[in-house]
Amino acid sequence: MATTTDKTGTGLFRGFTSLGPIHRLLFLAIVEIGACQPAPVAGVDGQAAGHGARAEFVGAGLDFGVEHASIEFGDLVEGQVVSGQVSAIVHGENGIVISGLRKSCGCTTANLFVVGVDSEPVPCLLGERLNSGDQLILKATVDTIGKRGDFDTGVVIETLLPSSEVVVSLSAQVSPGLVASSRNVDFGRVLSGGLATVSMQVRSPISDDFHLSIDSERLPEWISATVVPADGADASGTSGDWELRVSLNRSAPRGVINGGVRLVSDIPRRSSGEGASTKSFVDARLYVAGEVVGPAVLSPAHVSFGMVHPGQASSGVFAIEYSGALPDTASLDLVAGEGSSAASPFVLTHEFLPGSSASEQLVRLTVLVDEGLWRGSFQGELVVKTGCPGQPSLKLGYSGVVLDSTLPKATE
Repeated sequence: MATTTDKTGTGLFRGFTSLGPIHRLLFLAIVEIGACQPAPVAGVDGQAAGHGARAEFVGAGLDFGVEHASIEFGDLVEGQVVSGQVSAIVHGENGIVISGLRKSCGCTTANLFVVGVDSEPVPCLLGERLNSGDQLILKATVDTIGKRGDFDTGVVIETLLPSSEVVVSLSAQVSPGLVASSRNVDFGRVLSGGLATVSMQVRSPISDDFHLSIDSERLPEWISATVVPADGADASGTSGDWELRVSLNRSAPRGVINGGVRLVSDIPRRSSGEGASTKSFVDARLYVAGEVVGPAVLSPAHVSFGMVHPGQASSGVFAIEYSGALPDTASLDLVAGEGSSAASPFVLTHEFLPGSSASEQLVRLTVLVDEGLWRGSFQGELVVKTGCPGQPSLKLGYSGVVLDSTLPKATE
């Protein structure tokens, strides 16, 4: 830990900490800030060092010897954990007090160390006074899990001087270790009790021959996933081209579903720094989404009649889709909605049509508006009796706009 040997003496520093905010500013205003040459900054094994042109952070009392204090990690693979450091020299007759250390990303850990004259690095405590000539070292570790492309974050060092902040930027170019033909597994809409499968290719831009497996412990119980070599595995079970198959099981809960599939390879990450041992191999996470409906569903769930001329019929078609065979009966019941009145200006009729498969029933819905009873927008709701015990009824919305004029009648 740095000791206080400046001209103000330790007693005055203790008195400074007991002053109020206004008196502290008055005290700081009389501090004469000088400058000194920075010590060279050298990288350590497996770490990055700061780079840039010469400049002095006079207001903050720290001289990093660079125009923009930064740690550049270069090219990384997604999931790598790397560490780097950058150092600065404290200047000014009375030194500085470090008041805070902030990070702009949860993927970053940062620590400060101080090196006094003829001493080893020790942790720098917030509120501790650093003497002119001391070396301040910032050590930062970043975890690139979930990061791709240009990676930029930062660490802010705060001091009690008027120009109180120095931002140290952290940057890298992050490439994915595993690349799937799609980052998402989207099942879309699936009828309850049905099955659905999504397939995609998985490759690696950093390895032509690797083993791939599924992290089954993190797999939802209603999802099954397998990986197989797309071009055939060699004797060791490795390949450079894999096919991922993700299936939605019959046990999937009804409603919106989401989850994830984690792929694990045997490609080493070559990470360095704190936390590296916990992420030793390249992996990838794919988001799973979809919706389970049914056993019956309307498609679409709303019929728009568009612009309706008074006295003229307008129609729309929807389908009732079943997870199994069509039931013996299905019917529609009209429920009054906005736009209905005691005079019943709307006449709604329906007609059943053959579907495109044995599990689909088409319905043509037709509206007729009385010429003299309604103008403007209208909407309402139908209750569809599906005839399916597991989904006895569904709601179908409808809407349209009745124009002010009627179509001209055809002349004989």
